[in-house]
Amino acid sequence: MLGKLLKHEWKEISVIPCVLSVVLLVLSVISGFSFLGIREGAADVSRFMTIMLWLLFYFALIAVSLGITIYLAVHFYKTMYTDEGYLTHTLPVSGRELLWSKLIPMAAWSLLTMLVVALAVLIFGGMGMLFAEREGIAVMTVIWEEIHELIRQMQLMGGSSLTAFIISMVYIMIVGIFNGPMVLAASIAIGQLVGKHRILGSIGAYFGIMTVFQIVSQAVFFPIMIGFEGDNPLPLLTGTYFGIGTVSLVVTVLLYFVTEYLVTKKLNLE
Repeated sequence: MLGKLLKHEWKEISVIPCVLSVVLLVLSVISGFSFLGIREGAADVSRFMTIMLWLLFYFALIAVSLGITIYLAVHFYKTMYTDEGYLTHTLPVSGRELLWSKLIPMAAWSLLTMLVVALAVLIFGGMGMLFAEREGIAVMTVIWEEIHELIRQMQLMGGSSLTAFIISMVYIMIVGIFNGPMVLAASIAIGQLVGKHRILGSIGAYFGIMTVFQIVSQAVFFPIMIGFEGDNPLPLLTGTYFGIGTVSLVVTVLLYFVTEYLVTKKLNLE
């Protein structure tokens, strides 16, 4: 039954994020072509329009990421705690299965959004290099050489340190894919306990959870930073990422059990 729920939820939840993702990718291509407007001999109007497109693309990156997150939160709220929620909870499935059918697509779109944003930036930057004139190509070449030199220096500092650093980055990203949707779901579930002010309660719960998370993360970070010695920053960054990632993982697991309890034992529909 969980498979059927996931299939239905995926179809229902994916339309808006797909549209926003396509819009962002199209805008990245248009913004990429705008590099033609800064070539030598281009009119001032072209240069102005180019800058405007760059700003539009920058804000679109933020808007799409934030928009998809808000949409996922609203969808979870509507399908779990409003009139639509009544129909959802009449299905012959357990509260746990319902919760998983919501969280898995949310986590999937959390990952897809990250990939779409990264792809949009790559398209924009790649087209910038393609259409850049000699001066622009020279600048890009210098930047690439600096990045290559930075990687080489990291390798000289210690290959094992670099490997551990990369693993820590992947670790914290994977945890973040699940942590984000879990924080949203838990905040909404907790907010339903606040009588007639459920939306405000959910917002308050979200900021409360994030505040506690930040405090705990700082408590983990400071001992690592104080105890750091040496010229190689990779062990410090690696320890920080593993520490914060582990805190995030623990918070995610705790929030899941809290949310499951509230959905199965303390369900409060409007």
